[in-house]
Amino acid sequence: GGSSNSKSVTMPEAEDANCKFCLGADDLLDGAVCACRGSTGVHLQCLIGYAVQRLPQLDAWSKCVVCKHSFAGRARTALAFELWKRSQTLPEEDRQRYYAANLYANALSEQGRHVEAAALHKQTLEVMQHVFGVEHPKTLAVASNLALVLCKQGQYTEAAALRKHTLEVQQRVFGADHTQTLTSANILAWLLCEQGQYAQAAALQKQTLEVRQRVLGADHPQTLTSVNNLAWLLCEQGQYAEAAVLHKQTLEVQQRVLGREHPDTLTSANNLASILRKQGQYAEAAALYQQTLEVQQ
Repeated sequence: GGSSNSKSVTMPEAEDANCKFCLGADDLLDGAVCACRGSTGVHLQCLIGYAVQRLPQLDAWSKCVVCKHSFAGRARTALAFELWKRSQTLPEEDRQRYYAANLYANALSEQGRHVEAAALHKQTLEVMQHVFGVEHPKTLAVASNLALVLCKQGQYTEAAALRKHTLEVQQRVFGADHTQTLTSANILAWLLCEQGQYAQAAALQKQTLEVRQRVLGADHPQTLTSVNNLAWLLCEQGQYAEAAVLHKQTLEVQQRVLGREHPDTLTSANNLASILRKQGQYAEAAALYQQTLEVQQ
């Protein structure tokens, strides 16, 4: 860590070709750093030094303290690795250690190093379950991250099992109407789709849609997303009539709320036309395609 007599670092204004910390112009980080620095203007060691000085606060290891955006590219990976390296000697239940593990695992996954990321997430998850319990929000967050990495490896069955467990816990702890519960239900439905389990996925989407209609209202963008997801699943099962009804509902709402020329409205019109064509309703489908084309022109 930093010495006790070290001065706090301020970030002076400087030209883009100079480090925002020390004003040096050599060996600056290549590639994107964050929103305010763009692709130039900082030394990696200066970023690390600043983050060290802010300990035990951990925000400067993942986000720029000026623009509040997450670090990107080499800066993101290097900072995550440095914090993970510094946290190895800490107890497993220490906040800095599990924060560092999660940060580094996510950075590894972004680089395509999914096997390493999954191993680190699994290790962290075991610790979190032991220290905080299976129902703690932090434990569920790590489980979600692990499921995401497993998806990227194409391990949909294992990811779905993990998501199903997370959903059950969230339904019990947060309730069926909670945002996190609904997000998990959506992701699980997608995972079931990837395994060709369309009926189960559709049942899950129906539950999500009913909650969103009740809590958010029929016109809310998230409700409309659920309607579209369910319509697509029904279509995959050949249930075109029911899918067409849902697409019509979406289209009517979007025409009223967004207007006929909005890209989302046009997409919904095309989706409905496609379903009508599959039902053999060619005249109605052609008319809808023609209307969409005229608006786009």
